[in-house]
Amino acid sequence: MFYRKGIIFLIFALLLTGCTKTDKFADCLVVANGVCVTKISKSYSVGNNYWEGAKELCGGVRNLPTAIDLAKIVGFVYEDISLIPSDESKSGLKPKKLHYKMFDLHKDGYFSIFSDETEQAKRISYVRTYYQNQTEWTSIMSNVGANVVAVCVKHK
Repeated sequence: MFYRKGIIFLIFALLLTGCTKTDKFADCLVVANGVCVTKISKSYSVGNNYWEGAKELCGGVRNLPTAIDLAKIVGFVYEDISLIPSDESKSGLKPKKLHYKMFDLHKDGYFSIFSDETEQAKRISYVRTYYQNQTEWTSIMSNVGANVVAVCVKHK
């Protein structure tokens, strides 16, 4: 009896989370609030430009997250929030520990994720930074790589 309930629960959980091979999310590492994340890695520099490194790692700018994708990931990383406007910051947040640790590859208690947006000949990159209790949408110099994580996405 317990075995049958366990199998039914497992099938229901797989269907609920979109983890079937025929599903459009089958090749996702994780589905973060509807965003198909295919890779999470520490960023590296290409010609002293970490944004270019993230772009190279992900196979092109089309596979970097948009500002809207990064705002959706906020709802995956923090409790009691589903979505914020893509260009806004938010404080007073509580991280979902396992989800937060998935992205905090540097283990410094905060991380930034490059977006697909740059300015001034790719010298300035836009990132969303995720701290323990807040998140910010900001720009950084592309040669800054401390605590930056490259996240690759698949747009459906």
